[in-house]
Amino acid sequence: MTAIDNANEFRRGARKNRGANHREKAVQFSMKFPVGCRLTPAEFDEWAEEQGYYQVPRDVSRDSNEWLGHIQRRHALKTQLFMAGCHSAMIALGREPFVIAILSQGDYGLWEVRDPQTELEKMSIVEPIRSLSETITDHLRYLSESLPANLAQEDRDLLNEIHHRSLEMLHRIDAELRWERTTKERLFAKIQMNQALRGDSANSSRFKALPELIDDGEE
Repeated sequence: MTAIDNANEFRRGARKNRGANHREKAVQFSMKFPVGCRLTPAEFDEWAEEQGYYQVPRDVSRDSNEWLGHIQRRHALKTQLFMAGCHSAMIALGREPFVIAILSQGDYGLWEVRDPQTELEKMSIVEPIRSLSETITDHLRYLSESLPANLAQEDRDLLNEIHHRSLEMLHRIDAELRWERTTKERLFAKIQMNQALRGDSANSSRFKALPELIDDGEE
């Protein structure tokens, strides 16, 4: 799928069948853990076992194949819940759309059930790219500093040019990051203003704030 195809899919809204096979799971999960709840991976596993989705291996090492397989099953179930849970069809089923956000990583970490708007507000496409680019730029400089002192000047000039361009790229990413933050501030300020004009309450109607982004649309 091309970038243009992705843009067209975004404008049309959610595909009607996305996550359809897992909506019952999403409803069950949201009844146990509604928006605003926090839970641990262990509590998620306990719920999954109660529902019969998988069994958690007992008395095994965290680096064993059995445990690694369990982590994959847990991830697969979370993906299914994401595909179904953040679909507008949840509204018709009487439940608020949701996503599971990771607050801290690992088996002893902490998760939070959020509504899609909150997750959109907190999510950034550019920040992870910025962080990775900065790390790679630093590594490039460290590697360049370790090269032999008698390196030919033309080769050293090329290295300097690479490093200079990587810094320029960071400046461009910083500009994109500023645009992203400013645009999101304007977007959600407008959404909140529209909610206030409609008299929506934050708790009952927050998940209806972006109908053009989450409704099925015509297909």
